[in-house]
Amino acid sequence: GLKALGRHTVAALLNGANSDINYYKTDAEVITAFNAVHQGTKRQYNRLTRRLSRNNELGCPSIGTYAHQ
Repeated sequence: GLKALGRHTVAALLNGANSDINYYKTDAEVITAFNAVHQGTKRQYNRLTRRLSRNNELGCPSIGTYAHQ
């Protein structure tokens, strides 16, 4: 639901702010995507959560793997 979407939105914002990660969306695009579904349905929340989740979990620069190399 909305709590999971919030967690993945914050993670996406942090990933986008990290210069070691080539994240797939800018901070502005992440915020826009969140705002577009915030007042929506659980189905919309879950769709965006899955998309953010997949990209948030692609890699970690601190262990030598990077998102979207």
